Amino acid sequence: MNKTTTIIGLVILIVIVGFALLRRGIQAIPAALIGTQFPGVDWGDESVADILSANPEVLSKAWISFNDQVPDIEASNSLVEVGMLTVPTGTILATDLNFVEDNRPFRRPIPVGEYSVYEFRSAFGVMAIVLIAPDKSPASWVIADAFGDDNDDLQDPEGLTGVSIDSSAILVDAVVCTKQSKFNPLPMINQETLSIVVDPASGANAVCVELGGVGVHKAYWALDDSGQPMALVVIGN
Repeated sequence: MNKTTTIIGLVILIVIVGFALLRRGIQAIPAALIGTQFPGVDWGDESVADILSANPEVLSKAWISFNDQVPDIEASNSLVEVGMLTVPTGTILATDLNFVEDNRPFRRPIPVGEYSVYEFRSAFGVMAIVLIAPDKSPASWVIADAFGDDNDDLQDPEGLTGVSIDSSAILVDAVVCTKQSKFNPLPMINQETLSIVVDPASGANAVCVELGGVGVHKAYWALDDSGQPMALVVIGN
């Protein structure tokens, strides 16, 4: 074996090892540093808007009702735990299972982890709830603003900002699942499952929830007394 062959072999080995480490290390890479593909959105240049909900009383009442039913969920007719959502990069996207690119990810990051997802038929509409900190109570409710949102439009209660849904909704890690081509909705459409792994390397999955109809659905963060997200709520019809 000559010196040239040895060097070529070492280069190939370095490339292979580097690629493997990159795949294994995706959980530690901030969303803003990954080459995402959403058209017209620069994830690195937009900060969280922190706009308070215009109807915190409604959200708080729904939260109390939800919280009361969680301990005895098997006896509830209005609350279902859909599954666990794995979020390896801390950036969430709520979107249509057939049109992933129709919505943009939420600006506010959450800790990397796995979270229970619930479908709750409240007196105020169907709600998809991602429970981030189950041992805390909301101190405030803010609009879940997405990348590309106009902050002035977000403050209009009658505005059209929110999650646009044409069929069923999915919740998924926004960095791992950036395009429809990365997600096959057929098992969900055929009602075979409510959860599909979209990235085996990180374990990231998409979880399906029914929000009750076509339209633009409002989304909110429940924040604790230190301003950290403890739940994400998307309200359907």
